[in-house]
Amino acid sequence: MLEEITRDEVNVFFIEAFGKEKASIAQKAFEASFNLNSQKLKKQVIDEIKNEIVTKDLLQAEFKASRAEFKQELQQSINELRTELKQEINELRAEVKQEINELRAEVKQEINELRAEVKQEINDLRTEVKDMIAKTQTNTLKWVMGIQIASLGVIIAAIGILAAVLKI
Repeated sequence: MLEEITRDEVNVFFIEAFGKEKASIAQKAFEASFNLNSQKLKKQVIDEIKNEIVTKDLLQAEFKASRAEFKQELQQSINELRTELKQEINELRAEVKQEINELRAEVKQEINELRAEVKQEINDLRTEVKDMIAKTQTNTLKWVMGIQIASLGVIIAAIGILAAVLKI
């Protein structure tokens, strides 16, 4: 079983497990244990190395699994946030459209009211103008009739004077 593990593999393990600084100390301790002819000690060191390798592999596998799970949860959270944002945007769009429609209705109402007021004022002005024209026409007629009556009076007076002159 000892022959299965090479010295290079042991060196790599110590560097990975303990770092470059502590690897040489651990390696010396390991070599010292080999120099002792105690099979029990050698077996114990080998078991510890195997346990370290297994533990390291398990930790890496656990890390990879938790990382994958975290990525999945993160993606799910992102998707949920996107859905919520889309829903909020749609609600805001609906509110804005509703407000725009209400404002349009108010503006149309005000325009119609202003049109009605303008039409009423135009009709009132037309009526006033017609009344003024009628009064002016009436006054003009009165003046014309007055002038005609005065002219008739002058004519009658002239006839009267002429008749008086002719009687003489």
